[in-house]
Amino acid sequence: MSSDSLRRITESWGRRVEEERQEVAERANAPAQRGESPQTRRVVEVRPLTGQVNLSTDGGMVLIRDEGWKEVKLTTISKVEVRPAAERPAKEERASRRAEDPLVRLKEHSYQAGLWDADTMALHQYAEGLRRGIDRCQRLSSVNDGAPWIERITDLNFPEAVQIVDWSHAEGKLWKVSKAVFGDQSPEGKGWIERRLDHLWAGKVKKVESALKA
Repeated sequence: MSSDSLRRITESWGRRVEEERQEVAERANAPAQRGESPQTRRVVEVRPLTGQVNLSTDGGMVLIRDEGWKEVKLTTISKVEVRPAAERPAKEERASRRAEDPLVRLKEHSYQAGLWDADTMALHQYAEGLRRGIDRCQRLSSVNDGAPWIERITDLNFPEAVQIVDWSHAEGKLWKVSKAVFGDQSPEGKGWIERRLDHLWAGKVKKVESALKA
């Protein structure tokens, strides 16, 4: 097959997929119609998830030919599997702050991504959530980097989701505070960070917030 033929086939298929994806997003987000039952499933479910589920959204820069750098927004839906701490591989790097903490794994992923603004991303995030049935799962978390636009659209689409700032970004913010207050790589700053991270790991968020305000 020639490169031109391959390009025509893939571009044609891509256009059809995008049209279908847009149609599903519009149908999922359309206003309720008179007589429509709240139980009506507007989106056909594919591999619906039960139990504990996680929804994460992010943005990243990609270089587009002839267009330059643009932000692609991505949402990922995964089933959360919690296993005993004893199953953690012995050589796993930075697996947890405590050896007795359970092992958490994400699996059965699905994705939606596009060169969208936040509000367009919201439409596709919601449609994908319905497709995986996460509006009916027992427990929904949303681990993200704390960006305001992610918090806003996730709260709009799935207000029941427990939103969590991911560990690396939370730790990074604390390092910035430590550097500003105690200087770069100071022993006092490192000790302050470890205490704050212990509080975060134990769920003592209010103590951390008070320390940051102080």
